[in-house]
Amino acid sequence: YELIVKLCETIHADGLGVGASAQQDHDPGIVDDAAAGAILVFLPGLAEIQTLVERLRASEVLGEKCRIHGLHSALSSTEQTAVFERPARGVRKIVAATNIAETS
Repeated sequence: YELIVKLCETIHADGLGVGASAQQDHDPGIVDDAAAGAILVFLPGLAEIQTLVERLRASEVLGEKCRIHGLHSALSSTEQTAVFERPARGVRKIVAATNIAETS
């Protein structure tokens, strides 16, 4: 989980132009607002999703600056719908899902 959290933190920081790779040969023309991109993480089951979501929300880099969602079959329709809502400009969405979400 630590590796996934660190990777999400790096992707988020690079999108804001503060990470190490953002300072290198970054082509700003590729994406107008890099922080607008979402991060999708596939995990094998509910327990793994819940653990990762807890750790992502506890991250000082991500917790308050990103909308973090778990997506799995135990969610209500309302909770599932919330995953697909567009976050405010500058807020990155991170979704931890089972591979079943890939076909939904």
